[in-house]
Amino acid sequence: MPKEALKRTVRKAFIALLAFLRYLPRLIRICLGVFLCLNLAAWAVLTLFPKPDAAIASANSLMFAALLLLLPALLYGAMFLALPIAFDIRGIRSLRAHVAVWTVLVGLWCIAAPTPTQLAGVGIGAASGLVYWLLAGRLAGQPDLGRGGGVVLHPGDRLLTALFVVAAIVLTGQWAVGKVRASMFDGDPGTPAYVWTYRREMPNSLKLTLMDYPDAASCPVLEGADMPEGLPPPLDWPRVHSHSVAKVCVFRPLQATEGLEAAAAWFEAQGFRVSREEGGQIRTYGHRNSPEIRFDAGRRLRSEQNGAFVYSPLILPKLPLARLFSHMAYGMSFNIYYPVEGNRPLRVETSSSTL
Repeated sequence: MPKEALKRTVRKAFIALLAFLRYLPRLIRICLGVFLCLNLAAWAVLTLFPKPDAAIASANSLMFAALLLLLPALLYGAMFLALPIAFDIRGIRSLRAHVAVWTVLVGLWCIAAPTPTQLAGVGIGAASGLVYWLLAGRLAGQPDLGRGGGVVLHPGDRLLTALFVVAAIVLTGQWAVGKVRASMFDGDPGTPAYVWTYRREMPNSLKLTLMDYPDAASCPVLEGADMPEGLPPPLDWPRVHSHSVAKVCVFRPLQATEGLEAAAAWFEAQGFRVSREEGGQIRTYGHRNSPEIRFDAGRRLRSEQNGAFVYSPLILPKLPLARLFSHMAYGMSFNIYYPVEGNRPLRVETSSSTL
């Protein structure tokens, strides 16, 4: 490549980088604004349900149907971010346009729900659009820092952009710290250790959970709960916020049980159904030459009451949006793996039923 052509290419790349860096604060504001409004909408949907500790699963029926078709689901999810960015690039600051888009997208969550929930979905979508317009939409096409296009941003808007940027830096830092901690993982610090036998590498989320919950005492349990004699206390399920915590904090207490029957009794005392043969023996699974066997314990998460589905969750994600998506599961199972000759579990896996 000629020297002059190389210089022009480098100059263009440098100008493009400067343009991106100039746009980055606004992009962060848009992305985090969408994230906040989605969680606000999810919180509102969950709050409108009739019981404080239950939710109508039919409010998510359209999301459930969309997930059966991967491409429509991806397009639907991408529109929540693609449309606000497109509005910003085109400089569309109309309150009516933003409210209309959010009303349609959020309203789709509730379109298959009973009529009151449908109407509530329209209101929640409109409110989310209003909040997003206040956070970012009304500034579409305008600079977030300094002067541009003859416009000087209000100091309050500059401060809000700075807060969004700081929040993005904090979130990125937390993600990076988690990556570093996971890279330093040198096996389960608990005794006995969680046994990982798969060819793929252990997920980072499980590595971090094993380090954060090294024994049963560190897990969220209900001390003093009414349990059959000799069994460990049950888990405090509302404080279990992820599948990784569920795996580890089921695995830890089960180390205090002797054999499959005691482990099955621990599950059954918490409302789980353990798969059993006709004679009452625990049904186990395993390949002919496998050194492991497993038994399964499951529980239904939703039931029909008065024509609506009532959701009784086991795992409660902290973010409202994640909690709303978790309502698509109608059942949850634990798969407990044991050595063929041994009374202590090797590991615990989870699965959810959505079909």
